[in-house]
Amino acid sequence: MSLRCFYCGHCLPLDQGDDTFHGPLRCRVCKNVMMVRVERGLLRAMAPCPQAAPNPDPAPVGTGRRP
Repeated sequence: MSLRCFYCGHCLPLDQGDDTFHGPLRCRVCKNVMMVRVERGLLRAMAPCPQAAPNPDPAPVGTGRRP
């Protein structure tokens, strides 16, 4: 079974033994986190987890923008 990252679209393979999984899943490419629920080998829910995602556009020092 494989899933697509909400943020970058990269294919995320799950092990065959992961027929039941509930929790965070981090993309190996963009490092963002999604909340995933898999039951009996079927995807039941998948949502972005923005509070755990790295800031994609950090403000450079001295720009006046807050991160």
